[in-house]
Order: sequence, then C-alpha cells, then structure tokens
Amino acid sequence: TTHPLFNMQSPQFQALNWLSNIDRSQITDEDPHVVQRYALSVLYFATGGPPVDHNTDFSLKRRGGPWRNPTNFLTPNHECEWKSSVMKGEGRGGGIRRCDADRNVVELSIYNELAGTIP
Repeated sequence: TTHPLFNMQSPQFQALNWLSNIDRSQITDEDPHVVQRYALSVLYFATGGPPVDHNTDFSLKRRGGPWRNPTNFLTPNHECEWKSSVMKGEGRGGGIRRCDADRNVVELSIYNELAGTIP
C-alpha cells in the first residue's frame, strides 16, 4: 500500500503539495506554525475542500457542496484568520474560532456542509 504522502489523491499529499507549491504565505519549515498550517490544510482536503490553485479566490461563496461558504481557509493569512466573517444564520462558514497568545489554534468550528472523514 502506498504511503499517503505519495498518493496524489490523499488529503495529506494534497495538503503538502498546496503548502509547498501553491500557498502564497511563503511559510518556511522553520516557522513554528508550519505543522499547524499543514494539519489544518489536511483537514480541509479530507473533508471535501475543493481543489485550489494560484488563482483561487477564497472570498467567493461556492454553489453547494462542502466548504461552500467562505472561511478563508488556505489563504495566505495566518491560520488564526481562517474563519468566516458570518457567524450566525445562513451563510455562516465556521473556521477557526480561537487562538492563544502564541497564535496556536485552540478551537475551530467545522460546520460548512463538510464531507469525508477527519484524519
């Protein structure tokens, strides 16, 4: 069986590919948040997050399906900013709810018509 990092269809591979080749944050492997950023991107791809490329506009609402409401996940912003600007009612998207003083994610809300399994 192929290790997930070598399986191009796996969320782990997709997240690593995004982090290495598409992410515009220019985070380095020495950044204390690189593992956090990778883990959250694995969650995105594992729960039906649509494919992304250099031109993806994360502020747009998608028509139906998982991650249809903008959450700013995978934007160049710090992970603590990966959240919906709409917190109540129709259009709410969830995302990061709270970070600590060191900018570590400590709470997230994962409702957004997600599909798949949490890795």
